[in-house]
Amino acid sequence: MEKLKEKINVEFWDFVALLALFFTSMVIFAFFKLVPLAFICLALAFFTALFYPLKWIVQIIIFKIKKG
Repeated sequence: MEKLKEKINVEFWDFVALLALFFTSMVIFAFFKLVPLAFICLALAFFTALFYPLKWIVQIIIFKIKKG
């Protein structure tokens, strides 16, 4: 379980970095009136915010099933 917690902790900070990157890029693109690129960054942020936590939930469930 400790190895899984460590892996999820590392993935969590990757998740935070990705969201910060997407939102920062979105603000910069919107400031320069590049709305299509800002929209793409927003869509990527939503995609990341939705699927990363689902991945963690599935990993925990699989680990609990394997452990018995």
